Amino acid sequence: MAERDESAASRSERLAAAQRAAAAQRAAAPNLQTRHRTSGESSTYARDFFGASRLHFIGSWKERFKAICAGMPPAPPLPTPRPGEQRAVMHIDMDCFFASVAVAHFPAFAGLPLAVSWGNPSVESGHGEIASCSYEARARGVRNGMWLKDALPLCSDGAGGPSELVVVPYQFDEYAAAAEAMYRRVFALTPHVIGVSCDECYADVTGCGDPLALATELRAQIRAATRCNASIGIGPSRLVARIATSACKPDGQSALSEEGARRLLAPQPVTALPGIGRSNAAALSAAGIATCGELAAAPAGAVRAAVGAVNGDKLRAFAAARDGRAWEEPAKVRSSIGAQSSWGVRFRARSCPVSACEEGCGCAHAFVRQLAEEVARRLGQAGMRCRGVGLKVWRAKEGWTSATAKGGMGHGACDNLSRSVALERPTASEADLAVIGLKLLQGLAIPHEALRGATRLEQGAGSAASLSTPWGDRAAPLPRAGRGGGGEGGGGRGVGRGGGGGGGGGGGGVGSGGCCGGGGGGSEAGPSDAALSLDRSEGCFLKRRRRSCGEVASSPAAPPGSAALEEYYDAVLESLRSCFLEVAFRARAEQGAEALSGLPGLLSDGAEALLRAGGAGAEAEARARSLVDEAKSLGSRWAETRRAGLWLEHWLQACDDVDRGVEPMAQRLRTCGSFRA
Repeated sequence: MAERDESAASRSERLAAAQRAAAAQRAAAPNLQTRHRTSGESSTYARDFFGASRLHFIGSWKERFKAICAGMPPAPPLPTPRPGEQRAVMHIDMDCFFASVAVAHFPAFAGLPLAVSWGNPSVESGHGEIASCSYEARARGVRNGMWLKDALPLCSDGAGGPSELVVVPYQFDEYAAAAEAMYRRVFALTPHVIGVSCDECYADVTGCGDPLALATELRAQIRAATRCNASIGIGPSRLVARIATSACKPDGQSALSEEGARRLLAPQPVTALPGIGRSNAAALSAAGIATCGELAAAPAGAVRAAVGAVNGDKLRAFAAARDGRAWEEPAKVRSSIGAQSSWGVRFRARSCPVSACEEGCGCAHAFVRQLAEEVARRLGQAGMRCRGVGLKVWRAKEGWTSATAKGGMGHGACDNLSRSVALERPTASEADLAVIGLKLLQGLAIPHEALRGATRLEQGAGSAASLSTPWGDRAAPLPRAGRGGGGEGGGGRGVGRGGGGGGGGGGGGVGSGGCCGGGGGGSEAGPSDAALSLDRSEGCFLKRRRRSCGEVASSPAAPPGSAALEEYYDAVLESLRSCFLEVAFRARAEQGAEALSGLPGLLSDGAEALLRAGGAGAEAEARARSLVDEAKSLGSRWAETRRAGLWLEHWLQACDDVDRGVEPMAQRLRTCGSFRA
């Protein structure tokens, strides 16, 4: 009995010491010393936001990973497995990474329920979101993504006593050091590494030796270098290796075959598979498919009807533990540079005149200048200049008030608008980016009190305004418009080949998109009797694409399956998809005339009809349907290619991948049959 009392007393002392250490860490974090200030209250909002954003840190890790790769010799070709053997792929995943790093730097935290959050447990509101928690906290029901106010009671004694949950702030420098140490140990084993995040990667170790023995050694090296544990799954593909990791956490390793992975997957919900989010899960559920086993056994036609042909085939294969994805080496040229912000973006009704705006005034114009400063800094780090600039703005929906979640600082329900412009000369100048961004903001004519930040586009999530800059030696202008939308949330991926700005947190911001990026903007093309005419698209990427493909690309007699024809087709599809999404959104908002004002040359006849339609919502929607019918007719011209029948399915899937704001319109168009060939 005395031993138990002594043990309890010892634990109580250790817990008290840990709480004092956590309080000291919070006291040393500048952004926790005062209440959180909005963009309209702080002259250093952007700098403070990016310095404290977990999502920004995670997003910017790709650049750190590229820096590591740049110091490595070129990777040789992937080794071929020996006869009778399969490829050996490792999935390396650090356990509770942020929480483990905290324990590594303060061992007294070990064995205690620990959470990493910007929240303060002494503040009653408890709006902080938990980014990482220890397994001791998980055993009590705490989960990543949980609000602090909900997590604290789970770690109390149930008698009204204080919570035992130890809450520490982020330590981004320590995370970066540990992540780099982990990656360098993996690269010492094999040059074939795919970085997923700061705490997760894949490594192909085919021909390097016994995979399980290699995993044991690698885990020991990572533990010695970082004082953190890693779990490693091994399989013939990335998917199987990932499933193996989930089966051996924490601090374990395991190897699985496709058959073993299939058995583990069968009872799991379909959301356990990569590529299945809320939209695809809902579509599969409507088809009576809830588990991976049901998905693997479902008829191909039923799955295709639910989520599209290409996506359906891929997801059915995943459900059966088959992964046909090619290995992607990391050394890819970056097509976008960006910064994002959506949390705490608030402005007064009127901003200063641009010419009279003073440093630190906290108006929307000053915010755009802060975003320009951040993008210029990132361009400088990358040693690049931009050829185009885009501003993507989230506008609060009419009647929407500040959200209660996230302390009333979230962006809430928004519509997403965008504008972009091509530059005559490349630039990385902060002043140039600021001037261009301010002009684009003025062109959007949005009440400043309705601005909610900067964003990439992702279904059901996002933030609010984005300055994006495609860079490199490009002759193509950036597409002039794009669209998106969605509810409250953060993070996201770009829609369009170039995508939105990279490296942002909280789902929005200043970003640099590629030729087809910048918020899903379209490129220029127009129909003709014989084929697609590019006469009105001087300098656009489609014209360059046509030159590189040769005359075969524009010939109606092009041979079926021609690679040049398919490449040209892909470009046209991207152009049409972007145009249609913009039209659908603007028509729904009864702004049909404005819908195509920034998309010259895109299916010119339909565009001119929309411009003549003015603000009539019903007429604009009818014109949009007509435009879809024209696209359907265009699609029939490709009936002889080996991708026949998939053209409209690709487009349907693209619509599904866009946020909720477009879905009602897309659903109506499906109902009237305009999407079907």
